[in-house]
Order: sequence, then structure tokens, then C-alpha cells
Amino acid sequence: MPDIDPITRDALRRASQMQSHTRTQTKREKPIPEPSKPTKPDESSPKPLESGLNALFKDNDRTLILLLIILLMDSEDNGVLLLALFYLLT
Repeated sequence: MPDIDPITRDALRRASQMQSHTRTQTKREKPIPEPSKPTKPDESSPKPLESGLNALFKDNDRTLILLLIILLMDSEDNGVLLLALFYLLT
């Protein structure tokens, strides 16, 4: 590598160090355990749709933002406002 300037040589050296470090880290990691088998659903457990809706409307601020998005979806002039509201949801 005598044709390579010192900055590029240093960058290549660091890249190879990071790659070797990553390889050793992945070898040391434990294998991912297999997911447990699903149990029979209990009659008292909430239905997925109900629990999802409850989680969605649990937060008052999030609910207000969702309602604003629904109301503004028909209007074509509020694209930037809709994007801002979607950003606030995340």
C-alpha cells in the first residue's frame, strides 16, 4: 500500500479494525431463543381490536392529533400541516 496517502491508509486500517471487532462481537452473542408456543386464548382476555383501540385513545394528546388528522384529510391545501401532525404522533 505505498501508493495510498496516509489519510486513506488510516481510514482503511480503522475500517478493518471495526469489521474484525464486529465479527468477534457477533460470535460472542448468544443465539436468539425460539419464541414460546402460543397458549390457548383466555375468554377473559380483551380482543386485539378492543385493546388496540383502548391503547390508541388512552393518551388525550394523541387522540386530539388523530382527530385533527382525520378532519384535515379531505382538504388538499393542508399537506404540510398533516405532515407536521404525523410527525407529532411519532
